[in-house]
Amino acid sequence: MAGTAGTEVFNPAPENILQLSAVSRRANRVGNDDNAKLIEVPGERERLLGNAVTVNRFIIAGALLALLSISALVNGVRKGRVYLRGPHGRVDRRRQPIRFWTSIIASGVAALIGLAMIAWGILQRLV
Repeated sequence: MAGTAGTEVFNPAPENILQLSAVSRRANRVGNDDNAKLIEVPGERERLLGNAVTVNRFIIAGALLALLSISALVNGVRKGRVYLRGPHGRVDRRRQPIRFWTSIIASGVAALIGLAMIAWGILQRLV
């Protein structure tokens, strides 16, 4: 780097030192001369795989939330009562209409959130 080397460093290597060996099937394929995909960024594969796992978990969580919420919603509307955890227990539609419809609306909103999570996860996989 100091500029003290002469022109001998620019001479090509002797033929008996160089060896030809295959790198990989993908790299040695005809037509891959200037393919930018052959150059891998360190850590890029792990980042992409980690993103796929996160998206899959998001889809599964959304499916579970939607399934549980929709089942509670349908069951409550069909039977006319919902079961809440806590000291109150069962809530009847005729006796406590505000609490009943509040829980039904909350189940509907949770189901919509679950469906939105599924849709977001699918869109992330497509991108």
